[in-house]
Amino acid sequence: MKIHNEELTRIATYRLDGPVDRIGATLLRPSVTPGQEGTVTELEGKLRVGELEMGNSSALEAAIQMVSAQRQFETSMQAIDTYKKIGDRSNELGRIK
Repeated sequence: MKIHNEELTRIATYRLDGPVDRIGATLLRPSVTPGQEGTVTELEGKLRVGELEMGNSSALEAAIQMVSAQRQFETSMQAIDTYKKIGDRSNELGRIK
């Protein structure tokens, strides 16, 4: 990318040929299985200033993960509340009225 004829950085694009291994939610690498290695080829790409690049994950997947996290949090809070109630009742059992 050049601004005022000064190169700031290079943005590379690659093509993976052959089998790949997923090593993250949006990260792939060539397979390291003997006899079936993949290859990586650097491609010539262009950067267009002012245009949007689409991400590797969809908004739907992110929304589903957020709802799932919220439900897990609510379940955890209910469990904590239940343990608190059990603790309060066990304290009452030892009291003499």
